[in-house]
Amino acid sequence: MIKLLVVDDHDAIYEGVANYFNNHDTIELVVTASSGFDALKKLKKHDIDVVVLDIGMPQMDGIECCRLIKKLDPDI
Repeated sequence: MIKLLVVDDHDAIYEGVANYFNNHDTIELVVTASSGFDALKKLKKHDIDVVVLDIGMPQMDGIECCRLIKKLDPDI
């Protein structure tokens, strides 16, 4: 089972993406986050395989968040 984290600052978007992935037998949506900072906190608490990131978020965009995630856990 692939464990997924979805990160987006718009509720409707991450709910739609989350619903899409919830319909797959091999993917488990473990948690969602509304910002890059929130995602980094949740990654410390949950075992995640894949992160789906919004690129254009305030405070920390998805590209910077991805860089920090790779430092935190290069296997994600």
